[in-house]
Amino acid sequence: MTLILWTKKWAEETQKSFKFFKTLESSNTTAKALKDISHTPLLLIAQEQTNPYGRKGKKWNPSDFMATWTWQNSQPLSPVFSPLLGLHLYNSLQKIWPSDLWSLKAPNDIYLANKKTAGLLLETQIKKDYVQIILGLGVNVLKALKNFECIQNHHTVTESFWKKFLDYFWISFNDLINRKVSKISSDESKLLKQALQKNLQYKDLVQVTEDGSLVFQDRTLHWLDL
Repeated sequence: MTLILWTKKWAEETQKSFKFFKTLESSNTTAKALKDISHTPLLLIAQEQTNPYGRKGKKWNPSDFMATWTWQNSQPLSPVFSPLLGLHLYNSLQKIWPSDLWSLKAPNDIYLANKKTAGLLLETQIKKDYVQIILGLGVNVLKALKNFECIQNHHTVTESFWKKFLDYFWISFNDLINRKVSKISSDESKLLKQALQKNLQYKDLVQVTEDGSLVFQDRTLHWLDL
């Protein structure tokens, strides 16, 4: 509840477009039912989410922060949007709580001390006149469930720090939307490789290509196939 109230205050103070609910089944599910989606991302937050879900419809273990941004796009997102979004989340966390213990796990889980701490869920709905993008974010900030980690176990977490994180992530992913990216730059490739290699599962990663493929010594996998 603390994180949601901090986020609500941040949205009010920075005049972001948002909707606040007492209880939702899932903020992503609620986003899908909305009409008249704007080009400006709308933030959906709730005091309680009773049935949040992750990739492929799997049940999401409730984090103390769960929220969804949704917006209208003229066309489906580029395949490289997902890895770059993961990199922006990783960078946003690193900027506010610097540590060598952060790592990125494709496709878009953030680990802290080798345990999952945050996750992104990117979904698309094709409408009659536009494409609706739905971005769910869950972060274990002040408390962690079994086999998960939370930020507060390693760093000081205050309302001010949390709002700074939201500021940085908001700026980062809005810039990514506006850039209309079609490929990963060489600098972004290097940063993605570094973030991934900090995760034990990617020690043998050789390269991240401009189309989002992960090249290992014995195989190549595309980000979206993971």
